[in-house]
Amino acid sequence: MNCVKVSGIPSQTIGRPRMPLDDMIFSAAFKVYSTVSARRFMCGLRDSQAKGYISRVPAYNTVFKYFESDLLTPHLQLRIEESALPLQAVESAFAVDSSGFSTSRFIQCVQAKHHNPKLLEKRDWVKVHLMCGVQTNVVTTVEITDRFAGDSPEFESLVQTTGRNFTVAPACRPQGRQDVICCS
Repeated sequence: MNCVKVSGIPSQTIGRPRMPLDDMIFSAAFKVYSTVSARRFMCGLRDSQAKGYISRVPAYNTVFKYFESDLLTPHLQLRIEESALPLQAVESAFAVDSSGFSTSRFIQCVQAKHHNPKLLEKRDWVKVHLMCGVQTNVVTTVEITDRFAGDSPEFESLVQTTGRNFTVAPACRPQGRQDVICCS
């Protein structure tokens, strides 16, 4: 799972010692694929340390803190791109899509209380923009943006990133979308 070693531990000057970045990448990916709660997942991390996959076992909350860190984003995006590579010979037609994900965090209560009381009822959310293969449904690249980001600005970078690893047939506009630029 952790094919490429990431060098070192993120720099810091004060506070609790940070976990090695390659351990946190492994732990984050393993947590997602384990499909169990964080506390139950700790047994799997201890087994991973015993087998030499990670050097230190993080606390379960540490895994979640690193999920929220921008530090992991490029490394996790690279893992997604690498996991699609075995299907290079099969896939040449791709689709672009986006979806919103609710987070466990609510919008700031102060803002809602003093400016818009309806916000107290709403959760915060993010958008994922992705390119996937039409035949195999393999995800070749992703971009995570804030909840108000449009789809069109992400289209060209998704096509270019996929084009680095795949032979991309000319992309078409999604049905009914005149704002999307065609790239080939």
